[in-house]
Amino acid sequence: MGKPVDVELGGAGGLAIAGGGGGGGGWGCGAVGRSVSFRCVFVLALAVGVLVPALFLLLPSRPGGYLSSDPDVLAAEIQVGFTLEKPVSFLAAHMDRIGSDIFEEIGVPNSKVSIVSMHSLASKYSTRVVFGVLPYPKDASISLPALSVLRSSLIGMMLKQLNLSLTPSIFGYPSSIELLGFPGGITVVPVQSGSVWASTDPLFNFVLNNSIGQILGNLTELKNQLEFGLNLRSYERIYLQFRNEIGSSVEAPATIEASVLDGNSILLPYRLKQLAELIKEPDARNLGLNHSVFGKVKGVQLSSYLQHSISDLSPSPAPSPSPYPSPSPSPSTSVPPSSSPSGTNHPPCFPCSDCNPFPPAGRPMLKPPCFGSGPKLPPSVHSPQPSAVPSPTVHKP
Repeated sequence: MGKPVDVELGGAGGLAIAGGGGGGGGWGCGAVGRSVSFRCVFVLALAVGVLVPALFLLLPSRPGGYLSSDPDVLAAEIQVGFTLEKPVSFLAAHMDRIGSDIFEEIGVPNSKVSIVSMHSLASKYSTRVVFGVLPYPKDASISLPALSVLRSSLIGMMLKQLNLSLTPSIFGYPSSIELLGFPGGITVVPVQSGSVWASTDPLFNFVLNNSIGQILGNLTELKNQLEFGLNLRSYERIYLQFRNEIGSSVEAPATIEASVLDGNSILLPYRLKQLAELIKEPDARNLGLNHSVFGKVKGVQLSSYLQHSISDLSPSPAPSPSPYPSPSPSPSTSVPPSSSPSGTNHPPCFPCSDCNPFPPAGRPMLKPPCFGSGPKLPPSVHSPQPSAVPSPTVHKP
């Protein structure tokens, strides 16, 4: 009787144990499943993190802001950039208005203004705008006089001599105007030396691997270093103008043309020769310019004007003229010496008022004239010595 009970209990216990064992196996499989799921999620996330950037690299990307889709606009030879304190999204909605405002300021015949690009700067509320000037109609051409006027206007805006006025209530005020390209190049004359170049010629030029914008930012330092390097005197002044062959104020290099004046006058020939010899020295010490600021000076050339001015000079400079005139010899006040030797006895002198002190030739003067009581000759007048005429021989009968 006891065995069946034991068996049942044992069976029950066995079932309970088996059930417990089965339950323990279920918990183990769940832990393994959770571990596998976490690893799968981690690997999947890692794969996505690697593949997504790769997909962005493979797909064509478009920069932020606006870029014209017109190839003619993108290839415009005349391009100018400036900054507006407005977000790109706002300006993109008013591109036509921006173009019309710019054309009213700088428009020339047979031309149009188109926006090339817009992109955000460091602040999302600052936008760099680039516009181009193109012929209009497409097959037209802008005349050379119109290009000259346009070039002068854009350079004046870059130097802040002129304003680029857009609608202030909408766009505010443009700043940081830069020329990005202009056919035929640009020559920029700083404000303080503009009037000088109308009446003088450059003496020499050289090339710096700097943009015109960079040079203008260091203009005072550039002039001071050149004056020191060229040993200019206190009353001599150097004047500069800058040229870029592609018409850009932001691209290097730039050619610097320089002239030196003595106050407001051109230098004397001998001083021009001294300056030319110093400029052409092999060890000209970079013309006195700091390498860390301006880099190495290249392509130093004397202008044809300077070469012509010194071509006829002698090797040594002419002596400087004396500041005071040489004293002229004063007229002699000495009385002319007597015509007779010293110590010779003269016949007695008789006063005469009507005798001729210079008798005609052939007539002897029997008595010397007495100048003591007669009129005196000026001290500077030398009386000619009377010629000695032999006395006629008297023959007695």
